[in-house]
Amino acid sequence: MRKTIVAPLIAALLAGCGPNAGTSPSASPSVSPSNTVGIGGPMAACAVGSWVSQSASGKASTTASGTPSASASLSGGSGVLVIIGPNGIVEVDFSAMQATTFTASAAGANVAGSFVYFGTTSGQVRTADTTSLEGPWEPVGKIDYSKVKLTVDITAPLKTRVFDKVPLTDYMGPGAAQTGGAIDVDPLFGKGKYKCGGSTLTITRTDGSGLSWVLTKK
Repeated sequence: MRKTIVAPLIAALLAGCGPNAGTSPSASPSVSPSNTVGIGGPMAACAVGSWVSQSASGKASTTASGTPSASASLSGGSGVLVIIGPNGIVEVDFSAMQATTFTASAAGANVAGSFVYFGTTSGQVRTADTTSLEGPWEPVGKIDYSKVKLTVDITAPLKTRVFDKVPLTDYMGPGAAQTGGAIDVDPLFGKGKYKCGGSTLTITRTDGSGLSWVLTKK
């Protein structure tokens, strides 16, 4: 899993990432698109249904020689449609997503910006059983990112668009190095845990990377 650390983006900007940076990476993506059906399960019954994200958030830090050297916080991400089937098939539509904003600091420098996903994705997830209200959230097989695109804007210390609707599968290649692996490349499909609470479903990453999501029943 790639760490959701925004602070290395400072170095990328200082190195000269321009508004069109990363729009033509050529390396193969690390995730191969594939529609995965019928290989997962079980799926918790309380998670089955149509959901809309209310928020996405995350905090991250990195150390050098045991001393904290960078930290970041992220929030936003409302409006994402998530449909979870009883067989664990998860369909995600980012068309109405609101931007996720971030702030970061590293070596005394500060950076701020936002990113947003576009398009749709699908894959399969399994939980420990069908009856629990909370437990593990585990992706199964390949996730189809072929229709997902990404835009990243920096607002401070300067304003620039470093990625403009770049295919997420391209960003996973050399594009990721240009932002220090800042963006979650497994949105809603990273390994974590879920918790149902009435009309709310919370999906939290447990591997120290990526975003955690709060969804409400549609």
